[in-house]
Amino acid sequence: MIKEYSYAIRFGAETKMYTLWSKGGHYGYYIKNLSTKPDQAIQKAKEYIADFEGWDEAVIQEELDISTTEYTLEEIRRRTQEQILQDSIVKKEANIAEWVRRSLQQIEDGINPFDKEPIPNTYPPQYNYFPLDDMGQKSINYWANLTEFKSEVHKAMHDYCKPNSIELIQNANIHFGNVGDKKVRVRVQFVSLDRKDSPYAYAGTIFTFRFHTEDGARIIFSTSSWDAADRIDWQLFTKESKPRKLCEGNWITIEGTIKEHINFEPKEYVTMETSGKQVEMPTGKVYKSTKMIRVKPIGENNDT
Repeated sequence: MIKEYSYAIRFGAETKMYTLWSKGGHYGYYIKNLSTKPDQAIQKAKEYIADFEGWDEAVIQEELDISTTEYTLEEIRRRTQEQILQDSIVKKEANIAEWVRRSLQQIEDGINPFDKEPIPNTYPPQYNYFPLDDMGQKSINYWANLTEFKSEVHKAMHDYCKPNSIELIQNANIHFGNVGDKKVRVRVQFVSLDRKDSPYAYAGTIFTFRFHTEDGARIIFSTSSWDAADRIDWQLFTKESKPRKLCEGNWITIEGTIKEHINFEPKEYVTMETSGKQVEMPTGKVYKSTKMIRVKPIGENNDT
């Protein structure tokens, strides 16, 4: 949110001279002495940067922090810590206000102010911002479900995403079906897909899908087959012309065998006061899920 500059005018340890600093690196570094007068310090800083970087006046004004020169060196020496802190707060608020203004304009233009990537080999650093239309369903749901907003920008993102959000079925912590039942067909909402490298997997990777039924029962399906994973991960949805990857909240119909009802009981470790040893203690919680095997998509009732 806070403006990042490439150069800054500061002052020496004894506040006798304005100095030029680079903001490169973690702490930045001293470049040269400038002047005891604010206007001359600014002019000399601009001349140095123009000669060294080859930047024009507009770029220099954007990349040079001259806020320190708002005060003479004598005024700086007389300023109290309270005044310095207050000035810092004012500058921070001004930077945030500028970020809010710019970000709101980006949203109005269809750009996501939170999704960017650096452009290689650019200095000062420049960024490509991605369109709002490129947001995945998981991101859309995140913004749509916000109830508290840190800024006007967060509220604007919420308002933009709310009409496109999908209601997510919550985990009801129940089992599904009967163990041993085969060719069980059920409509499920996609929750997540995890990939894990494993030397025991046929192709070196285990894919684990998680779904919720309409009642909130969690179904887990794991496979080491890339083909089986792709058949589920890529679906053709109603009103869409070509298959695409599943997104959180999408509904599909699957068929498979109910292998196991899982009851996971987490443990916690308590350190005994007398011996200092850690003792495993039950938490009293049980997390239920259902493991299915030989799962395949049916390709009907798919819905975004």
